[in-house]
Amino acid sequence: MGLYKKGSTQNTFNSEWDAFITTGDMNALAIIYEEHFDLLLNFGHKFCRDESVLEDAIQNIFSKLISGRERLGKINNVKHYLLIAYRNELFTLFQKSKKTIVSEIIPDFHFKPEYSVEDEIIEKEGKAHIKKFLIKSLQKLTPNQQEVLYLKFDLELSYEEISETLNISVKSCRTSIYRSIKMIKADVESMMQKKIQLFFCILRTIF
Repeated sequence: MGLYKKGSTQNTFNSEWDAFITTGDMNALAIIYEEHFDLLLNFGHKFCRDESVLEDAIQNIFSKLISGRERLGKINNVKHYLLIAYRNELFTLFQKSKKTIVSEIIPDFHFKPEYSVEDEIIEKEGKAHIKKFLIKSLQKLTPNQQEVLYLKFDLELSYEEISETLNISVKSCRTSIYRSIKMIKADVESMMQKKIQLFFCILRTIF
């Protein structure tokens, strides 16, 4: 499957989307599917351990696109549209799994990150040596805080797109990211200070 490259312009796929909704061009839809499959699958891994469930959800949203093509309209961001549809589809499958207990979707549909947002923050801070502290700090955030950071730094969504994806206000998005980064920086500085203090304690016992 194609791997959606970070920073890719959505205009690349707008023409394919327009061709699909206006003429039913399946080749255009196949291009969209191929280029977004890995991105959607990687996003799904943050919620679910069952690979078959993740792939079924992707198949479901594209099947719905085909069956509901005549009701679709132009969109500004194909990636964002698919992320919302995929997240909603996973949530639907999760609700069904709670009743049938046939999948391994994690309890409460929580975001469980294994992502590289820490590299984005490190790059901005210019302190590569704090990565291990940063990872520990990220794990202390709530699932909602982690998902907002993931959507912003890894998937490069705008605040408006994050707001629509998570059904929260733009102000809440900005506040969440500001508070999360502020907490992370303070936490990392605290951990580094403790490590320095521990180092000198060890030195005193030796010498």
